[in-house]
Amino acid sequence: MSLKREFDFLLNGIQTRATVPVDMSVLAMLRDIIGLTGTKYACGEGECGACTIIVDGASICSCLMFAVSAQAHAITTVEGIGNDPEAMSPVQQAFAECHGLQCGFC
Repeated sequence: MSLKREFDFLLNGIQTRATVPVDMSVLAMLRDIIGLTGTKYACGEGECGACTIIVDGASICSCLMFAVSAQAHAITTVEGIGNDPEAMSPVQQAFAECHGLQCGFC
């Protein structure tokens, strides 16, 4: 028997509802349930940063956070930062200026 939970949260500025198994990570929810694949799986241990998201303004490794813990929180993924080269976020601007890699590992 699989226990699932339904909850609401803010995803990239949009009120979102998800139903997920209680043991699912935010990373798996974003990729497998919601379909946002910009957040990447790499080490699975919170060391590399490929799965980093912003939760209520703080950087979090999404591979280490249970999806149900997102209830009533605001999550921003790489897709939510923006894609307008004329109006880049500070994160995007820093990557452009410092020649950051696409995956964000460094």
